[in-house]
Amino acid sequence: LQMMPRSAFLVHSGTDFRAFAGSVITALPVSNFASQLIGGLPFVTAGSFQNDLVTDPKAADVTLAVESFVTAIKTINKVDVQKDLLDHLKGSYAVALLPRPNFRVPVLRVPFDFILVGQVDNGEKTQDSVVKLLSTLFGLQSSGQAIVGNWAFRTLGLGRDAVFQVGYERNLIMITTTNAAGDVLDAERGDNRLVNMDRWTQFQ
Repeated sequence: LQMMPRSAFLVHSGTDFRAFAGSVITALPVSNFASQLIGGLPFVTAGSFQNDLVTDPKAADVTLAVESFVTAIKTINKVDVQKDLLDHLKGSYAVALLPRPNFRVPVLRVPFDFILVGQVDNGEKTQDSVVKLLSTLFGLQSSGQAIVGNWAFRTLGLGRDAVFQVGYERNLIMITTTNAAGDVLDAERGDNRLVNMDRWTQFQ
């Protein structure tokens, strides 16, 4: 949490990074059915339009979708989601969203930046797996390694547009959209750190 910037409008943290990442990866293949799976929330997705072609997924459909997704990732980019990624996630994590209403994230087209920082047993191997996974999912190109302080970053983008930055420092991994990594590094140094703000400390 000490790496979350003060501009965050949503923050979540937990102690089981592996379980959290597993849940996210499981949700990806069925994201088009978000409105059905999470009833009552105002999501408009492909699954929102009821017709004979798109029906609500059953348990077996979700299981098949996840298994097919994991198999496809392994076939395309030789990444075993379980062994190469999930098994390296050890310990706590924190997630935050930062508003950017006037400049949506390229490719993703969302009005916020995403930040994820978590503990791993091998930062370099985890970074490599995350880069391959994101490259496959979004059709992005990866840059070479860039060193910023104690962190080693790789940028994934399309043309000149940076979409993700994935960095590691020993036993930590950081995944952000666009240039939000700079805000995280500022918070790590103590600048504009959310947990130092009065609005945060009053709840501690």
